[in-house]
Amino acid sequence: MSTTSALRGRSGSVAAAALIGIGLTILIGQVLHLTNPGLFFVAFAAALFFAYFNQPHRASNLVVAAGVLGGLGLGTLLSSHDLTPDYIHGALLAGSLATGFGVIYLFGDPFRHRWAIWPAAALAVIAWLSFVMQAPWLKDTFGAIFHLTWPLLLVGAGLWLIERGRHKSGSQT
Repeated sequence: MSTTSALRGRSGSVAAAALIGIGLTILIGQVLHLTNPGLFFVAFAAALFFAYFNQPHRASNLVVAAGVLGGLGLGTLLSSHDLTPDYIHGALLAGSLATGFGVIYLFGDPFRHRWAIWPAAALAVIAWLSFVMQAPWLKDTFGAIFHLTWPLLLVGAGLWLIERGRHKSGSQT
């Protein structure tokens, strides 16, 4: 099989997946009478990327697109149409993106996609902080604690990075 025909097959699959996603989005919007069915498109795109990723040839690059779109789609779906209270939307979006990056880490190539654990962990911390700072029953307690400690944690992290950089440069000479 030539390179050109292999590329045509891939672009045909991408076009087919796009048409299926757009068609399902329009169909769901019409059947359920949704005012903003475009939110489903991201979730459908993620599902199609996951389906293509699980084929026998296992194109591992698609797990990145599937994870990010899946997390974004899940977050936007949960945050729309008054499904959840307003104060939890930020935490849901960050947590969903953390889940998407976690999927990249878990299902991707063990060596090529191990970087995904860092955005997953950072977004999980952001989701947790967003939740405890916005939930009505936790807002006052955690707000008072984080009011002073959050800047100190940032300063400490900056000092740690400087010190780590000094140790790396000292060991190279």
